[in-house]
Amino acid sequence: MKVQVNLKTVGNGSTSKFEMSVNATESVGSVKEKVAASQLIAFPEHHLALKGEKMEEKKSLSEYGVSAGSELEFVLEATEKSVVKQLSELLQSRDLTCDELGLLYCYKHGVSTNQALKTIGIDMKLADFVKDQKEFVVEGKKVSVVRSDTALKPVSVAQQLETILKEQGPTMDITTLCSKFIQKFHVSVASIVQMRPVEFIQQEKEKFAMIGDGLVTLKECEAREAAKKAMAKLKGMEMKMAMIADEDMLAGFILAGIGQRDGQGNTNFMAVNASTRRAEIEAAFKQMTSRNDVGVVIIGQHIADSIRHTVNEYQAEGKVIPTILEVPNKDHPYNPNTDSVMQRVKVFMGGNITGFD
Repeated sequence: MKVQVNLKTVGNGSTSKFEMSVNATESVGSVKEKVAASQLIAFPEHHLALKGEKMEEKKSLSEYGVSAGSELEFVLEATEKSVVKQLSELLQSRDLTCDELGLLYCYKHGVSTNQALKTIGIDMKLADFVKDQKEFVVEGKKVSVVRSDTALKPVSVAQQLETILKEQGPTMDITTLCSKFIQKFHVSVASIVQMRPVEFIQQEKEKFAMIGDGLVTLKECEAREAAKKAMAKLKGMEMKMAMIADEDMLAGFILAGIGQRDGQGNTNFMAVNASTRRAEIEAAFKQMTSRNDVGVVIIGQHIADSIRHTVNEYQAEGKVIPTILEVPNKDHPYNPNTDSVMQRVKVFMGGNITGFD
């Protein structure tokens, strides 16, 4: 005999109708599974009802008086939490890309993740769905499940990353560092700290330092590793000198053949006189220190004093290239107490340098 089946979802109340051939002697549970298979239902959370009354799975249709033309309700009780649970189970053994996760889901449940989501009224791709769920963390192309049972906590994650860098670093790109962490603990950094690894590392300023190009090093090794990176970058490159000075000093610089001007009128020098505004000097300094082809910026010390906060900000970034070289002139003798480079040397030497103070 044929019965009418109304497919309903609890979440959005949507309904679809279709006919199905059944036998009066069949159990409610058997009919329920036939409906799920025919409609590609991937969730176990569902039941059959007749006139609003939930039917017991072990009873037969005839016990409920079902006959040809009767209307049965197939109520799907699954929600987005059901999908989250299914995906979490697939991610227990290892992290997966969205493509791998989707294929594994289809293999286990017989339907695509897109179809499963549409069944419960969610019109969203898998990649977007997992990003919206607090139970998952997306790190690069990998999806990780947030584990509540791990013994590792954010504080110990920082300690373990520090240990890896001490043993195998002290400098490593973040992807490699996180891979070594997974190899050691079989769980990703992101799944424990619940944020992107780079954001977590940036928060741990007392332990780590970012030195560009996705590289992280131990804080205690920052200056040395930054210098090594800068020197490696210089190999095979033709670096220029740049100069910000008064006209007398600059004349010797240009006569020596070091001054350059390109086709657009850009130069590697700036002449400063009494009418030069501080904003102009700051702009020239920032432009020269941001150039990839400049290795040294020579600046008159009295000029550097006029933009000291800008010079100090540059030095505070920990950059080695371009190097700032402050020089005196005939009217302004050299003062090591204001030289930003010498101030750093003084710190490294414990303040014991002749000529200071």
